[in-house]
Amino acid sequence: MIGACLLVVLQAIGCGRHQDVPTGGCRSGDDAGPTGPALGILQFQVTHNLTDDRCLDDGSCSLSMEVSNDHLEPWLDELQDNSNMPVVHWDGPIPWLVFDEDCSNSQDPVTFYEARLTKNWVDRLDAFARYFARALGGYLAVSLLNGTRNGIQALDNLDGEKALPVAGTCPDLSPGRTMVVQVPGTNGPQEHIFEIYRAYRNFLRYLTEKLHPRYVGLLVEANLYAQLCPGQWGSLVQFYRSLYDEIRADVGPDVALFATLTYKELLGYEPENCMTLDVQSCMGPTDPVQYSTPDPLLCFPLNLGPMHDLDEGRRLDFLALSFYPDALLMRTPQAQTWVEVYPADWDGQSDCLYRIPTVPFLNPFQALDRIGWDRPVVLSEYGARSCPVTMVHENGTDTSILLLPGSETTQHSWLLLALDEARRRHFPFFVAPFLRDYPPLGLWVYQQGVMPALLLSLFNNFACMGLSQADGDPKDAIAELWREYLLSVADPDNAPLAP
Repeated sequence: MIGACLLVVLQAIGCGRHQDVPTGGCRSGDDAGPTGPALGILQFQVTHNLTDDRCLDDGSCSLSMEVSNDHLEPWLDELQDNSNMPVVHWDGPIPWLVFDEDCSNSQDPVTFYEARLTKNWVDRLDAFARYFARALGGYLAVSLLNGTRNGIQALDNLDGEKALPVAGTCPDLSPGRTMVVQVPGTNGPQEHIFEIYRAYRNFLRYLTEKLHPRYVGLLVEANLYAQLCPGQWGSLVQFYRSLYDEIRADVGPDVALFATLTYKELLGYEPENCMTLDVQSCMGPTDPVQYSTPDPLLCFPLNLGPMHDLDEGRRLDFLALSFYPDALLMRTPQAQTWVEVYPADWDGQSDCLYRIPTVPFLNPFQALDRIGWDRPVVLSEYGARSCPVTMVHENGTDTSILLLPGSETTQHSWLLLALDEARRRHFPFFVAPFLRDYPPLGLWVYQQGVMPALLLSLFNNFACMGLSQADGDPKDAIAELWREYLLSVADPDNAPLAP
């Protein structure tokens, strides 16, 4: 990081299995009509001043993912006004050392661990608990894996300082494995050792007892570890199976437990394997798009191995999908869009090197019919962008800038498709990633060495995905669509259907 720039990166229950199925779930009978899913919104609000480099002049550059405690209650009120299912998605540092200590069976885990946490931590979880208490059921998701899903979350040492990295890339996560972390002290760094499985299990026990969720994502986007760390995938599978069994014993049969999976990887989708990409030079007029009709079996060959590994013993109560369809580089039925490729030093003004038309539309949800799943499906995260964004593509020593498409029209199209599928297929719930937009980060943070390419691309991937503008003003068509589906939970015939 540049010294003048401080970046703060905060980072089913099946119908035949359990009788008490949460709102929006399975049919009550063969003639039951479609019901709208419960709708939730992740609690994140990303704010930053990194669209240009002016913040370098006074060292005020900042980026945060969460609302501060001082503003949390009104923010949760606003989320409640726009949803009917509370959601807390924990995807940041964890106080590993606090939760490495076991609470005895005779002790209340909330009292035990809150005596060891800071007031700031307890105040924040108290606000989340009040938020969850307003509804009959809420969704708690906790991520063991870090933001890039190739390691574990950093250590929050509860000292107000920067979170400390734990382990490295692709650690062995087998139950019983210990991790070593160096914690700064008055007499120099001190080495602390903790057992990752025990600490994470205790963290989940605390959160479930504190929030009383109806749905719990024990891991987030777990199948990415199979892709990024294939040599250690077996250790995460062991971790999850043990965790599911212990948390199931704690919470009883009426709470849905699962790991969320990224749908793009579950589909086995890669644009270049779906069809030969029509790469065109930017030196001249745009050529007519040369694509054939896509083959669903070729485009969505399915990669179900990780799902089956985690589900051994029916340990996935729901098939919980994290899906951001912009990653498909696929057009919507309404309009052809383009990906543009620029040199790594692109100034934002010069012409592109190449342009690639997005591949023809193919409904990705139709592949669900080939998975052979017999329990509920949910969209644990789903969103599409309403603005174009830049990302950095690194391939060995070759680096290029990608300008990826996005508009309110395409966001509305993808949202309508997913809400319609969720209603038709009786998904118990559907979660949007953001209530409010945030603007894309400027390329300068990468080009001037402030932020690595991967982190820039990660944040820009989710830019402009809010249901409203960054200032809270509505995106009219999207706000209207969301509101209609929100009402359709009580009145299923009120929801619009995609053509």
